[in-house]
Amino acid sequence: MVIKINKEEQKDIFILVILVVITRIILEYVYKTQVATIFRYSGYQNDFSVRRAIITWTMLVVIIPCVYRYVKKPRFSSMVLFLVYFINYLPGTILFTYRQVDFIIPWFIYYCMLFFVPIVLPPVKPVKGHKGMNSFSIKVMISFFSIFIVFIWLYYAHGRIYFGMDDVYSLRMEARNYGMPMALRYIFASMKITIPVIIVWCLKKKNTLYSVIFAAIQLIMYFVDGQKTTLFSLFSTVLAFYFLRNKPKRVLYLPTVIAGIGLLAIGEYKLLDSYKITTVIIRRVMFVPQSLNIPYYDFFTHNTPDFFRNSVLKVFGFSSPYGGIARMIGRVYMGNESVAANNGFFSDAYANLGLIGIFIMPIAIVLLLRVLDCFSFDLSVDFLIGAVVTFTIPLMSSSFFTLFLSHGVIALSLIFYFLPRESDSSEKLDDKRGLMRKE
Repeated sequence: MVIKINKEEQKDIFILVILVVITRIILEYVYKTQVATIFRYSGYQNDFSVRRAIITWTMLVVIIPCVYRYVKKPRFSSMVLFLVYFINYLPGTILFTYRQVDFIIPWFIYYCMLFFVPIVLPPVKPVKGHKGMNSFSIKVMISFFSIFIVFIWLYYAHGRIYFGMDDVYSLRMEARNYGMPMALRYIFASMKITIPVIIVWCLKKKNTLYSVIFAAIQLIMYFVDGQKTTLFSLFSTVLAFYFLRNKPKRVLYLPTVIAGIGLLAIGEYKLLDSYKITTVIIRRVMFVPQSLNIPYYDFFTHNTPDFFRNSVLKVFGFSSPYGGIARMIGRVYMGNESVAANNGFFSDAYANLGLIGIFIMPIAIVLLLRVLDCFSFDLSVDFLIGAVVTFTIPLMSSSFFTLFLSHGVIALSLIFYFLPRESDSSEKLDDKRGLMRKE
């Protein structure tokens, strides 16, 4: 397929290239001065190689014209992949500049598939959304969500209030032993991904009270299981909403937010001799998923792939010889079975299908994103950003089928269906491009 680029697009791509370069330089500095030194015990290395730098910079830049297409016409799938490029793929190019790995080519092929398949994949027919939520439906949701979350908080977590970040792993270990039924766990996980979307709806409707109530519910969910992503998705969603509010073209400048986080991390380390931003956001969100590719690749290069016996096939009575893969990786490579080394993308593909997985699984992810596009079509960008953040983080750190079983994909589709569209005008299907155009 030939990608045609006009002069205006060339200008935007130039801006995007500059932002990519600035973001990588800042994050690479954080990696060299903090991640690779403070967290060296976790396997991060500072073995810089000019040859690897040239290779990884090339890998980073060649995909930019493709990535630009995602912000040119932002939809749910395109914004997810745009975010993946900056908080997952770009950190990977930094990590592999400072550490020799044997799978750089399969890794690159995987991401080429992930970023290029959406361009060549045939379009799908959008699902016509509902007229939208009204005040009654939002009150019903507030009542149900509040009662459910408060019950879980009081019954299982005994009303615990915890604002710290240093001891969340003990909270997570306790949460694993709650004995919560599968149905309750799914509802709880679904709320994590849907509540930020509803918060955006309330903010858009200028209903401060409802948005504060839902934000409080999201905070209580953090008290229950200590998942940092619950807090991260709350704050990042609100910030992204105000950043993009009524200005969808600002999606192009989202990398400045990531670069800004990097600058804040540098300032915190230089001025306060502290590295909480690096620990909670930069290392955990951006570098840990890529670093986990190393033990996953090493183990499943010498052992048979799991073939999804830990996920979807478990429902049909299959058992995995590895038990829980994430805990097995934690036990074998980190010496601690309590560490759940959950990971997605390349690790998930290689662990379940071996080398062929790097071709199959990106297509599966893109198809899932296209389904969500069907339900989210014609929603404004500031609506979508709440779901983009809360969906992308689990996508990076979870097995593909786990997204269905425990991360609320079905619930997200329903929320998309009921959110109000940008316009109530008549719609007509454009058969050529598979998009809905207004008449």
